[in-house]
Amino acid sequence: MKAELCFDLSNLANYQILQDVFRSDIGLFSGKTGSLIFFFHYSAYTRSRLYERYAEKLLNEICENITTDLKFHFSNGLCGIGWVIEYLITQHYVEGNSDIVLSDIDHLTMQYDPVYITDYSLENGLEGVVYYVMSRLCSKRTNKDYIPFGPEYLERLRSACLMIPVENRTEIVCSYINCELNMPYKECLLKILSMIKKNLENESISWSTGLKMLLE
Repeated sequence: MKAELCFDLSNLANYQILQDVFRSDIGLFSGKTGSLIFFFHYSAYTRSRLYERYAEKLLNEICENITTDLKFHFSNGLCGIGWVIEYLITQHYVEGNSDIVLSDIDHLTMQYDPVYITDYSLENGLEGVVYYVMSRLCSKRTNKDYIPFGPEYLERLRSACLMIPVENRTEIVCSYINCELNMPYKECLLKILSMIKKNLENESISWSTGLKMLLE
C-alpha cells in the first residue's frame, strides 16, 4: 500500500510541476499557492531536497507577484495566500518572521472594510477573512504585544461577523466573535480540500488530491 501511495504521489508531483509551468494564477484553490503547500508537505514526506527547492521557488514566485490588484478572497486572493504562508511558518516548513513576510498582505487586507462584505463564504467572503485574521492573531511571535491589524479594523470585522445569521455562522466565525483565538490548521485544511474537490468536477488530478493523501 505504501509503495502504491509513493507511486501515485510521485506521478501527481510530476504532473503538478508540468501544470505550474503554464499557470499564472498565484491563488490557493486553483493557483500556485495550492501547489506550494502540497510540495512542502511532499518534500517533508519524501525527505527530498529537490522538491523542497521547488517549493521554495514557488514561494518566491508567489511573493514577487502579490500586487494591489489582488482581491481579498481566500480562494484565489490575498487571504488564502497569506493563510498558507502563515501555516508554513507556524508548522516549521519554512523559516521566517511572518510579521515581516506578511506585512503587505496585512495592510492590503485592511483596505477592505469587512462591514461591506455581503458574501459570508470561505471562498470569497467573510469567513475567508476570518481564517486569515485568526491565523495571524494566533501566530507564534516573540513580541507578544504586536498585533498585525488595527483595533478599529478588528472591531469592524467582529461587527460584520455579528451580522451573519446565527444559522450560517461557522465554528471559526463564532470563535472570532467570542474573542477565542484558535486556528485548528489540519481541520481547516481538510475543509478546504473538500471544497476544492467539489469544485474540480471532472478534473481528478490536482495538488489537493495529493495533499489529502498525505494528511490522512
